[in-house]
Amino acid sequence: MQIKTTSDSTNVLETFKREWDKLGQPYPWKDPKVLAERQRMVEMKLMDLNEKAERVKQPVFYLNGITYLPHYSQRHLWVGPGTEETRLTYSTTEMNEKGRMGSMFLWKRSWTEDIWGWRIL
Repeated sequence: MQIKTTSDSTNVLETFKREWDKLGQPYPWKDPKVLAERQRMVEMKLMDLNEKAERVKQPVFYLNGITYLPHYSQRHLWVGPGTEETRLTYSTTEMNEKGRMGSMFLWKRSWTEDIWGWRIL
């Protein structure tokens, strides 16, 4: 039985029911709790099928024992830990003056490709 992935859990359950009906067998469960547990198990199996996002070597900066990562979309902005209101951010120029450059495997950020050519200022 093939179940297509979807982000809507209701569609997953409906797809599961349709596929089960195609087999021409009665449902082995009628209890809604058991059905909900089966749905949860199907969703967990679908999550296992999802491939992990590719990670590539990205530049990072270390400043006072804190790792600053490149912002996901804003060029030449480095982000520290914390919420949007509390975290510190630095420009590439500031990080070159204060921090030490390193690398880490992160999700791809297209703007950092020019950094590996050392054209970061």
